[in-house]
Amino acid sequence: DIPTEDWARLWQKQRETMRHIWQVHGKEYDWFLKADLDTYVIMENLKAYLASEEIQSKKDQPLILGRRVSRREEKWYQGFDHNKTLVDEFLKKSHNKFHYTMGGAGYVMNQKYMETFYESIDEQFC
Repeated sequence: DIPTEDWARLWQKQRETMRHIWQVHGKEYDWFLKADLDTYVIMENLKAYLASEEIQSKKDQPLILGRRVSRREEKWYQGFDHNKTLVDEFLKKSHNKFHYTMGGAGYVMNQKYMETFYESIDEQFC
């Protein structure tokens, strides 16, 4: 019961969507595309890229393809300040960087990535 238009709970909405997709469709598909309503994808190009030797040679490892960015700003962890131990532990593990794939441009995940994501979805640093 997560409000669909609540930006403050975007991670919770995404997490539960990914959980549902994996539980219902996890073994049915090789690739999963996450895109917003205003994202334009040329499917023929995407299919050709996913079938390319470059990608096929890595298909047995978890892959997420999209626009990856890193944040190093002083306060990227704002909102987690209430749990100083959690923030300190994450900063230590991540070498003071926060990496993520931007959702607005869309991203593609292979089945191995989805499985790994699903298995770690309830961990503290997922």
